[in-house]
Amino acid sequence: MSAIDWVPGRSAIVVMAEVPCASEYGGIMCQVLGYELEVPTGKILSRMTAKELKKRWQPSMNWKMNIPDPPEYARPK
Repeated sequence: MSAIDWVPGRSAIVVMAEVPCASEYGGIMCQVLGYELEVPTGKILSRMTAKELKKRWQPSMNWKMNIPDPPEYARPK
């Protein structure tokens, strides 16, 4: 989880959640999502896909956000 920025004119922040691309995370690996959270309750006000998060909030990030490719699963042997 990384805090991105305050939402202008609201008591809310935007955060990014990223699951590493490692098999130990199973079906949720490589996922990136954005959330707008109400302060101080922590209630989720909205969810964003990785593309939407990057489009709307990249200017507030101090790094270039990369959207990972979906994981590739090997066929069972």
